[in-house]
Amino acid sequence: MSAKGLLAGAAAAAAGSVAASAAGSVASSATGSEDAAAAAEASAVRPAAAPPPAGPAALGNPVALTSFSKLVSARRKLKQEAPSLPLRRQELDGRSEYLLRCLSTCTGLGWHELLDIVYEEKMLSRLEVLFMVNGPQRLLWFCQPPHAPPGPPPPDQRSGSRAVRGAAHSSRQNTLLLTDGVSVPLRGIATAMTRNSNQRAITDDNAHKEVLFCTLPGRGDSLLQAAERLLRLVFIPVISRHPTELDGTPAGRACRHQLLLALCTTASIFHVTESSIRQQVVFEDIPLDLSFSTPAEAMALYKDKYKLIVMEQYVNIWVRQIEEVLMQSELLRKEGNETGPHKELEYWKVRSSVIDSIIEQLKLHKVKTAVFCLQMNHYPIIKLWRRTDRRITDAFNEARDNIRFIYCIEKHLHPLTLGSPPEMVGSIAGLFNAVRMIHSVSHYYNSSERMSALLIKVTNQMIVSCMDYISDRGRYTIWNQPEEDVRSKIRDCISLRDHYHAGLERAETTLENVGDRPFEFSKVYIFGKFDAFCSRLTMITNLFDSIQVYSRLFNSRIEGEKTLQLYNSFQLVPFQRYAC
Repeated sequence: MSAKGLLAGAAAAAAGSVAASAAGSVASSATGSEDAAAAAEASAVRPAAAPPPAGPAALGNPVALTSFSKLVSARRKLKQEAPSLPLRRQELDGRSEYLLRCLSTCTGLGWHELLDIVYEEKMLSRLEVLFMVNGPQRLLWFCQPPHAPPGPPPPDQRSGSRAVRGAAHSSRQNTLLLTDGVSVPLRGIATAMTRNSNQRAITDDNAHKEVLFCTLPGRGDSLLQAAERLLRLVFIPVISRHPTELDGTPAGRACRHQLLLALCTTASIFHVTESSIRQQVVFEDIPLDLSFSTPAEAMALYKDKYKLIVMEQYVNIWVRQIEEVLMQSELLRKEGNETGPHKELEYWKVRSSVIDSIIEQLKLHKVKTAVFCLQMNHYPIIKLWRRTDRRITDAFNEARDNIRFIYCIEKHLHPLTLGSPPEMVGSIAGLFNAVRMIHSVSHYYNSSERMSALLIKVTNQMIVSCMDYISDRGRYTIWNQPEEDVRSKIRDCISLRDHYHAGLERAETTLENVGDRPFEFSKVYIFGKFDAFCSRLTMITNLFDSIQVYSRLFNSRIEGEKTLQLYNSFQLVPFQRYAC
């Protein structure tokens, strides 16, 4: 080999060793995710091992020299732009650290990873604005996977610390965004920091009292489902169970009742909307241009054999989609023993929304044109289409009619959910008046099956409300409450059952007086469960009486053989029959 070849090989080997040492120094100076980024950059730009080139071109290897200069400039810029993270974390005061640690718990991000994002994106200044008087009322954070660009830029166009930092960002599974909730779609977890009042400054002492956190997952379940669960499992139980200052006055109790009513209505709206979206039927889009502007174009359209075959296929698909919706109404609904009347109302709201969306799609230009063309050519699918169209029209009228009548009964159902048994008594008369009106006027809902199902759900809700009333919504049992309070609550529940029986009897008497047909549902199905519940409450009252009688033994001072005989006689009392 010539001297020039040896000199070129030595220069290439030296350039490779210098590049490797530079990559090691950059990797040792970075922390966390920047270690992996620098190492990846070094391995990416280091030239692959190859036989040393010969000739004068190897004396100035542009790949090795360019890579070495990139790594040196990246190391210098990284030192200039990013001070050490421990020093930056010392800038956090107590309130900022408290809020960020709560945010780390809500989002699932690690503490150091969250701090890296906050400092790199310069979010700390926006967080400190929340502490000021007249500052923003809330801050909204999205923790979600970063939005992937269409394609990574080539390595030649990424330079310096931007390349290292970009590699660090790409290694993170989730990123944190401080947003307004409108410009960026939610694809992960949303966390809201909400102030009680922006008229007071937030300090280290009151940060845990003034700022509230609310988390909504945007993946897995939908956002509407998460909001509904938040209302049903958090806000409604807390407001209804825990005493507040509003309980001291009648106006305060009425205000609290109205708030609970609004929250229950909002949760029901979320459930109906989510179910309607999930069950919505969208017709298959026919891949044909069915537009026409002149009679000649219309004549050519319904005489095109190929388009007629495609139209027939898609009309058949639309018929199957409609029949699937109609078949659901014929299936038995699986409902639990504690299903209340609000489920009946939500069911018909969802069904009306789904059928209404189908009716709107039947009015589309493509659907009407396809059906018209097949009708003009006397295709046999038209008979099936007409029969299905009549069925979906009847189902639409049924759902709309049932919704109208169930709305009349809805206002009498709210006391059953939010009120106590004494408050429910006042709504029983209006409830049975609405039931009698539905039985006499409705064309679809007056069947014995549907009326029985509605009243059974009313009975279920009454039993659940009575159980909550006796146990103070699960906070106490009958044994850790004063006996007189438990007896009073039991009497209220039994009185509610008696008024419930009397309300149905009055409704039946009214039907007989006006000459309408009587109710055809069985009282055993409607009142059987409530009667069994009240019999158990009566057994509890008898148990209290027995305990009161036999508790005198503890105060007895009789000694001798008579005491033993008296004790043995009490042992034979069959307490098992009071088990409940």
